[in-house]
Amino acid sequence: KLLPADGELYVLAESGARKDKERGMRRRHLKRYWMRLGELKDQKQSRDKLLKKLGVAQHAAGRIVEHLVEVDVSENGVLTYSLDREKLRAVRQREGRYLLRTNMTAEDPALIWRCYMQLCHVEEAFRTLKGDLGLRPIFHHKPERIEAHLFVSFLAYCLMTTLRQMLKGSG
Repeated sequence: KLLPADGELYVLAESGARKDKERGMRRRHLKRYWMRLGELKDQKQSRDKLLKKLGVAQHAAGRIVEHLVEVDVSENGVLTYSLDREKLRAVRQREGRYLLRTNMTAEDPALIWRCYMQLCHVEEAFRTLKGDLGLRPIFHHKPERIEAHLFVSFLAYCLMTTLRQMLKGSG
């Protein structure tokens, strides 16, 4: 869906494959977090130790699921937890949906989505290149260096795309 506003274009995109991927990731994290909460509940320990272990479990669960579970530790160190079904329902409705903002004037939302995906591939190629070469972030101040940086990024993208196509062709 397209929504033009103030010289910009907003595109609401939905991806079934991404929805499945996000749902699977959330399920795995939630299951692991839920099991860890069960382990912590069964352990006999002081409230302070329980709170520390709970913090580690919440950090491991990540923002993806931590807010979906209501956790309470009483003054005497008793852990209780429950699933917030309303938050879970809201998260499930948003999975696989993106709101893109662009200055492109295209009328076809599929074209904007393809451009966005190309941008993601370019960024992925550059991250891979920087990781393989062990490069740290570099902040350029001269136009020539910025152009060189973009050129290297584009070459990395071309190489990655070529290799991806060759791998697809060879099965």
